[in-house]
Amino acid sequence: MTLQEIVQILGGVGVIASMIYVGIQIRNNARAVRAATYQQLSVNTVNGWLNLGHDGDTTDILLRGRDDFFALSPVESARFRFLASSKRISHPTPPLAEWACSRRSLHVRSLADQR
Repeated sequence: MTLQEIVQILGGVGVIASMIYVGIQIRNNARAVRAATYQQLSVNTVNGWLNLGHDGDTTDILLRGRDDFFALSPVESARFRFLASSKRISHPTPPLAEWACSRRSLHVRSLADQR
């Protein structure tokens, strides 16, 4: 084996070792970014719930909408749907609630037409 062949083998081993090192660094960086993202998501969720708890009107709409969606006014039902989707609050029957909202708007239009 000549010196040139030994240098080429060592160069190849060096390239493979550096590729392994880069792969480990990328994996560690991805873990760190994922952890930071989850941390920020947790902070945003907690802050959102704290803000919700400090606003009595919003809390009232969420509680009444959860208990009896059909008793809400059209504006309140729109606020409830927005808040429920932004807070990921589950409603017992979301398709039924959507149907009721569309049905309510048809009913309001038909009442306006009768006048």
